[in-house]
Amino acid sequence: MGAFASLPNIQPFTLKYESKYQPAMVCMHPNLSFFVSCCTHPFNTVRQKIFPVFKPNEYFWKHHWDGKQDKGKLYMNTIRNIMIKYGGFKDTHMTAEDRFEYLKAYRGLDEI
Repeated sequence: MGAFASLPNIQPFTLKYESKYQPAMVCMHPNLSFFVSCCTHPFNTVRQKIFPVFKPNEYFWKHHWDGKQDKGKLYMNTIRNIMIKYGGFKDTHMTAEDRFEYLKAYRGLDEI
């Protein structure tokens, strides 16, 4: 939640890669990922969507905050949900910790 804790203005953006070949590049070494992207499928499409700057204001807090939850976490999840919905993504419900566990298991490591 780090960047959202101080409730700064945020301008979300998304990058959506469209390709028939979509390897799990998160598991690859960056050099191999680059090779796979550029050499084996050189004509990928990337769609960028830039959203308006989001500033948490009184209206936002009045209509979304229940007075109990952490404001930074609510703000973070709201931006995330906007990016998922209007960026055309599927929500995996994975946390950063889940991704690290996945990488450790995939690579056969004790830690990353």
